[in-house]
Amino acid sequence: KQYFEPDILLKDGDTLTLGNTTMTFLETPGHTKGTVSLFFETQEAGKAYRVGMFGGAGANTLQQGSFDFDGCREAYRASVRRLQKEHVDVFIGNHTWNNDTFPKAKCLKETGENAFLDPTLWNRFLTFCEDRLDQTIEKDG
Repeated sequence: KQYFEPDILLKDGDTLTLGNTTMTFLETPGHTKGTVSLFFETQEAGKAYRVGMFGGAGANTLQQGSFDFDGCREAYRASVRRLQKEHVDVFIGNHTWNNDTFPKAKCLKETGENAFLDPTLWNRFLTFCEDRLDQTIEKDG
């Protein structure tokens, strides 16, 4: 199926600059065949931070009978392990539950404390993703 005609096609390692922000894209298939994750730099109070987003954290297509493509589970695990090698100071989830977006935004607004700056959350979330894959495989038998 093709739902739209893309303006550009990104490949692993490609960059795209929007204004003064350059994003780097990594192919991270698993959830779907064409999943990409992205990374870029940001600054706060004169200090640089690396931002990352796992584009394919979902597990619904990893359940028996819902596979997006053959080998999706193996590709997902390989993608998670590849992403674990990336340093990320600010993890942006592709769903708000991934990084507790709303409570962190509320904290930032009310106290000025930026709870989004958490260099441990990226790998904790990726470990959660791999554990969830293992549980799915175990459940499917």
